[in-house]
Amino acid sequence: MITYGEALNILRREASRIRLATEAVDLSSISGRICANNIASPLSVPPFDNTAMDGFAVRSGDFKGGSAVLKLKTRVTAGDTVKDLEIFSGECCEIMTGAPLPRGADAIVPVEQTSKKGDLISFSAVAQPGDHIRRAGSDFMRGVPIIERGSLLGVQHVLPLASLGIGKVEVYSKPKTAFIATGREIIDRLDQKLEEGRIYNSNLPYALAFLAEAGAEVLPQATIPDNPVQFQATVRKLMDEGVPLIVSSGAVSAGSHDFIRGSLEEMGARILFHKVAIKPGKPVLFAVLPGGTLYLGLPGNPVATAAGLRFFVQPLLLTLAHKPPERPFFARAKTPLSRKPGLRLFLKAKIDVSSAGVLEANLLDGQESYKTAPFLSMNGWAVIPEDRQSIDINDIIEVFYSS
Repeated sequence: MITYGEALNILRREASRIRLATEAVDLSSISGRICANNIASPLSVPPFDNTAMDGFAVRSGDFKGGSAVLKLKTRVTAGDTVKDLEIFSGECCEIMTGAPLPRGADAIVPVEQTSKKGDLISFSAVAQPGDHIRRAGSDFMRGVPIIERGSLLGVQHVLPLASLGIGKVEVYSKPKTAFIATGREIIDRLDQKLEEGRIYNSNLPYALAFLAEAGAEVLPQATIPDNPVQFQATVRKLMDEGVPLIVSSGAVSAGSHDFIRGSLEEMGARILFHKVAIKPGKPVLFAVLPGGTLYLGLPGNPVATAAGLRFFVQPLLLTLAHKPPERPFFARAKTPLSRKPGLRLFLKAKIDVSSAGVLEANLLDGQESYKTAPFLSMNGWAVIPEDRQSIDINDIIEVFYSS
């Protein structure tokens, strides 16, 4: 067996060789996508000097003697053009928030600090140069880099990009990911009554939901009932379609019905690892198929599949999508643990924030790989490294949120 760290390095190395296509998406759809090009500001924002308040545009030089009384020249509102408008000494211009600043004006006096009598405006405040003016380019300057290629885009990027008139962004396409469930004992239809010896296919809907949330374009496949011929035909079809990643659950152990490895080798796949020093999910298999398609075979126990998706498939998808590696959080353990060293443990956990603002992690009952009841209360995984034999209360441990 290899260690989890070694397996992760192999996954990332192989995934980094795959180049995803790019596509232009509407600004409203960029959240969670990866920017495929460097973006520079196409214009300056604001594009012109404008007022931050309703009030009067003035020349600050008219206030050298203190307060002033100025003649009202005209009125400017947002959306007006002022290229032919200039105010001279002794004049002022009524102006609304966002309106362009007329030539000659260098300050705004808020309307609350003025009084009007006919066409004369009296000012109770002294104007200083720059008062309440938004200068052109004070938010963005034309040509300045704003987003680097490879950046994870989110809702927070929408406002600035929209203000720059950018309606579409070039992003990496979502990696197409096929999921294959295997096993003659599983029933796909969850509304079908179970017969003796059969179980519901919980891995399929879980994997489809997980992969979609992880940013993949999910390609669900028909469940394969321990049939190597059907399996190979499905895999060949996906290879021909250029699918970069295939994930399966079940049939990767050493039993007489565990046909995945042998079938892949018959197809010319390179097996890069089979069995990793982890629990649950030790029999996980990773291979590269002819043509470069990546294949991850996860054990069929539900929690082993879930852990494999979280700690093998998700890091691989991050690499495919040009996203940075995920970093763990650190929490104080609130449940003691004693075990034999040798395997990295992925444990169902409930992560909370204490009244002191410190992350805390409770290890849940029911850690066996067939038990899914803890998923109703868990929100993350506690990760115990291979060489650690015990955990005491308040020890610091690594935790990862569920997705």
